Amino acid sequence: MLLIQRDMFRRLVVGAALTTMTLGLAELLATTQPLTNYLAAGALTPREYALALLCALPTIIYLAGSVTSSAALSYFYHEWGRHQQIVALRMAGLSDRAIAAPGIAAGVVAAVIVASMSLYFVPVAARVLTDIRYAALKRLTLEVLQPGQMQSITPEYSIWFRGRTEAGILHEVVVVDGRKPDHPSYVFASRGYVLPPAERASEPALLLDDGTQMVEDEGSREVKFVSFQHLVIPLMYLAIPRNWRGFFEEHIGALLDPPPDVRADRNSFAAWLEEGHRRIIMPLLALSYTIFALGVMLRGDPRSRAYRVIAIVLGIGLWHALIVVSHSLIANTPEAIPAYYAMALVPALIGGAMLRLWRLRSPALPAASNPDLVPS
Repeated sequence: MLLIQRDMFRRLVVGAALTTMTLGLAELLATTQPLTNYLAAGALTPREYALALLCALPTIIYLAGSVTSSAALSYFYHEWGRHQQIVALRMAGLSDRAIAAPGIAAGVVAAVIVASMSLYFVPVAARVLTDIRYAALKRLTLEVLQPGQMQSITPEYSIWFRGRTEAGILHEVVVVDGRKPDHPSYVFASRGYVLPPAERASEPALLLDDGTQMVEDEGSREVKFVSFQHLVIPLMYLAIPRNWRGFFEEHIGALLDPPPDVRADRNSFAAWLEEGHRRIIMPLLALSYTIFALGVMLRGDPRSRAYRVIAIVLGIGLWHALIVVSHSLIANTPEAIPAYYAMALVPALIGGAMLRLWRLRSPALPAASNPDLVPS
């Protein structure tokens, strides 16, 4: 690389890193409120809380890195065009491919980083984060639960309540029983509370008073509401060590070749395959979006690029949304998986055609070698 190309490359890499980290911090603030509640209530130590936030970052980088890197690249090439630096490079004899080289190199770096997250750091970090959340749930106290929010207290049960008395009793409680995901059941109660640690017997339990439970008949599928005066929901999940894993904690080899018990459940099998192919697609998208953005930014008049940034944002945003929507559909149809990978390459093909990677134009001569521009 020339000196100017190395400088462009450094700016692109630093800009993409700052953009990704800014989005990551914003996402952490938006999605880690339950962890903050656990910390405030004493269910998490400050060290566990900091480790949990750190473990959430690989997933954010893995899912958003392909978009943030292309956004940073578009901004820098827009600024270089606005300040006539692209024109100066062309007058110095650099072709569009040479001008795009730092961007492509930065896209390769982004793809490698996203690949490292998806192939290794995401499953490891997800496992540690799940362990921390599980430990916090086992230390469950009333102070952890927040009024007005639907919150998971186990993988099967979620709870919502309107408020809490000074004595720690919850009022106007709604419990969602998700043990049957296709047919969730609901429990409505006037009051409820979790037995504190000192009062727990063999297992923790959620106690509800004066309410109604939704019961579905197994044969007729008819829904009935049964009143109760007292209802005990055992939380055995909180009394045993964690000996299970979610598919997000698995490495790509296991995701693409699930064990027999997963294959027996069509929905679980589709979820594992979906995540496995996503782990491969995301690094490809990082490079594909980069080439697309370069093609749009370097095509035509270098002085009119503001609308091109908008076109890149809209194009990548709509295409990424289409990939996300089609992701689960393709995962349920293994025969269509090659089309999923083809979709990831479409932006690169469009950008490559615009960059004329196969039919490059002849680079312009330096201004000093043009006889019309040499002073007499």
